[in-house]
Amino acid sequence: MSVTFPFLAVMSLATLLDFATRRISNYLILFGLSLGLSLAYINGGLSALASSMLGAIIGLLVFIYPYSKSLMGAGDVKLMAVAGTFLGPNAILLTALYASIIGGLCILIYLLYKGVLTESASRAFRLRFSGTRIPYAFAISLGACLALFNSTPL
Repeated sequence: MSVTFPFLAVMSLATLLDFATRRISNYLILFGLSLGLSLAYINGGLSALASSMLGAIIGLLVFIYPYSKSLMGAGDVKLMAVAGTFLGPNAILLTALYASIIGGLCILIYLLYKGVLTESASRAFRLRFSGTRIPYAFAISLGACLALFNSTPL
């Protein structure tokens, strides 16, 4: 059973929710985790389930530091765990790299659009974009899709 369609559906829904509400529902996170773990077990048994769980743990840990510095929301960190259940430990690291690059570009475009880069960069980041929350699920989802199509998932 292919994980591509369920994975893309969960990540797309998370992105849409993040754009619309600037939040990712815990219900969607729980559904995504359950679905990813279930599909891993169905497709590969206990070894695939263990790999899926390791992917979730790595996905959760990889963005803990930015979250601890209030640079991203908890939903974004949890979404990485969901992606990890579908992609496994190797591809989730690739996802983190892609998401960081895409997210950085999105933030740069946002700052250019708002004209904040005319001020000092440190002041712009201290203000955290004037209270505006950047929908980072887009960067995570796009990074995860790139990782999915550039690596072998579980």
